Amino acid sequence: MSEFDSVEHVNLTVRDVKKTAAWYADLLDLPSTWEENSPEKGWHKIGLYHAGTRTRLNFTQHFARPGDAFTEFRTGLDHLAFKVTGGAPAWRAGWPGSTSAASSAPRSSGR
Repeated sequence: MSEFDSVEHVNLTVRDVKKTAAWYADLLDLPSTWEENSPEKGWHKIGLYHAGTRTRLNFTQHFARPGDAFTEFRTGLDHLAFKVTGGAPAWRAGWPGSTSAASSAPRSSGR
């Protein structure tokens, strides 16, 4: 019987792979361990690594993308939540250039 041990990696499609990877690396203090820019495959990828959980956090920028805004109402990933100890001021600061900031208040998953 197979057992689910852990999450090995998460890959998120983003608009700006360098900006996104730098923001998460700084916020979560994760080293960048892998980068590949492949025009022939149509993407640029950057991977971060959390040694304590042996989890990779990867980001992909697809060159041929529609450019429309993310919406949780489209089929696909709705959201991904990280439980992070400390760092609340960085989370409240939000994404650079964002007009909204993440709340530091605990939220229920509703499940």
